[in-house]
Amino acid sequence: MNGRIAAPNLRCSNGNRRCGRITIMGEHRRKDIHELESELLELEPSSRAALARTLLGSLEDLSDDEYERLWADEAEARYADFLAGRTTAIDGDEVFARAYSRVRGR
Repeated sequence: MNGRIAAPNLRCSNGNRRCGRITIMGEHRRKDIHELESELLELEPSSRAALARTLLGSLEDLSDDEYERLWADEAEARYADFLAGRTTAIDGDEVFARAYSRVRGR
């Protein structure tokens, strides 16, 4: 099974980021991504790890345009959070100092 979780009965029928129609064992219903995440976090660690490998692997075949769009969406979301006061900026020198400190601490 090449390290992947077999999940033929679980699929999202649209690309909406927050909510989609989910088919589980033939049952159709709407499921919020946070509800799905909560349920998946109840899996055993080995199953979560296998699912993570599968999900990360599914991103390997994206086109350059798809990667660019995803990064642009992420950047816009982060900037919106910053503007709304949900997050703060950290000086670049501080970011690198923290990173170097973590690397040296290993």
